[in-house]
Amino acid sequence: MKPLARLLSPVLLALLAFPARGGDAVAVGDYVVHYAAVATTDLAAEAARRYGIPREAGRAMVSVVVNTRGAAGEERPATAEVSGTAHNQIQQRVALDFAEVADNGTTYHVALFPYDHGDILSFTLSVTPAGQDRPVAIRFTHRFFVD
Repeated sequence: MKPLARLLSPVLLALLAFPARGGDAVAVGDYVVHYAAVATTDLAAEAARRYGIPREAGRAMVSVVVNTRGAAGEERPATAEVSGTAHNQIQQRVALDFAEVADNGTTYHVALFPYDHGDILSFTLSVTPAGQDRPVAIRFTHRFFVD
């Protein structure tokens, strides 16, 4: 596990709780894929300091969590392979280097990446739940601002 990834886990659940900051979910079959993108400067200063997360202008993170859905609709953690890219409006592309973070039975997939003020980034994610042959394709956009 990458060292930074170990430090991020305590704040990832909070990131996924804020859809207005670029988070959403996609349900495919028995799986639900939650994803969020947020500027690291949007993290609470105390939490970032406590866990050693650099709150840097022009740096953001995307996180992905995969759950299985039970018969009653309850969600349980699932494992998956996650990869992806982000590109801006002039097609400058960055490969997202996802690190896995295990926290309380949930596996978070986290990638840090740079951006410029006003960038509208288009994300393309490929999420393959364990035991599945076909990946779930997720595409979304998010606009970032430098504070």
